[in-house]
Amino acid sequence: MKNLLIIITLFTAFSANSQNYFPLLNEGATWRNAHYEVAQIIPLNYFLSSIDQYFVEGDSTIGGVVYKKVKSSTYGQGNIYNGTTYLMHEENGLVSFTSGVILYNFNLLLGDTFIINYPGVDSLFIVVSIDSIQINNDFRKRINFGGNGRFTSWIEGIGDIGGLFCPIKSVFEQRHNLICYEDSASFWINPIYQGINAGAACYSLSVEETDSKPNINLFPNPADKTIQIEANYILGNTIQYSIIALDGRICKKGYLVNNKIDIGELNSGIYFLMMTENDHNLYSGKFVKE
Repeated sequence: MKNLLIIITLFTAFSANSQNYFPLLNEGATWRNAHYEVAQIIPLNYFLSSIDQYFVEGDSTIGGVVYKKVKSSTYGQGNIYNGTTYLMHEENGLVSFTSGVILYNFNLLLGDTFIINYPGVDSLFIVVSIDSIQINNDFRKRINFGGNGRFTSWIEGIGDIGGLFCPIKSVFEQRHNLICYEDSASFWINPIYQGINAGAACYSLSVEETDSKPNINLFPNPADKTIQIEANYILGNTIQYSIIALDGRICKKGYLVNNKIDIGELNSGIYFLMMTENDHNLYSGKFVKE
């Protein structure tokens, strides 16, 4: 009887935490990936080839169906390249391309198998467990795969932990790891990148960035009550900032006033600061709160 009660309690808690579906294709959603390629086969070794970014911007209607535009860019060898724009549709937990190929199915149940009909890709997924993960203040469904298929996880509203398009990427010739995901309401760092290693790759990659990027610094660092922002031009009151903890929680956000940010209410630890103006990245870096 006690075992039955525990099972019912866990099921009820999971259902309550996961009752809201989090869509994947949110306007402004951004995925940043580390892309590795094979350096040598024996022993198998990879090298970091590039940082890839995918972001949702705009939509297009084809045959009465609304497709979101997922644009890509790649940062490698000191340059940023604009890449392909993908048209994707999301409905009832299914995410698909214009070709009809389904990339994600968030309705899968324990024991289900899922095959993506994409040429040249080992695309067998077998569900071995389903749980939830807390991101910011929300619990999201997480589908875990393994067995004789791929070993990975899908998170509602984020996708594959290997990256948005990892389900159709080769797992031998290339490796893909999602570094972080962000949208207007949430921020998530892949646990394997949490801490200092998340760094600039997670925050600074942007299609608009060039060598003329403003020179911005913050001081003191470490800081106790206030951090001061110093720049090589006049900072206006249209600059927005976000302070993000290592676990991805947005601890504070607002507009820059008098080049200062009050951090007195933050707990001691390491934080990331991101500043934007008119949707352009101005600064990203870390600081220590004493």
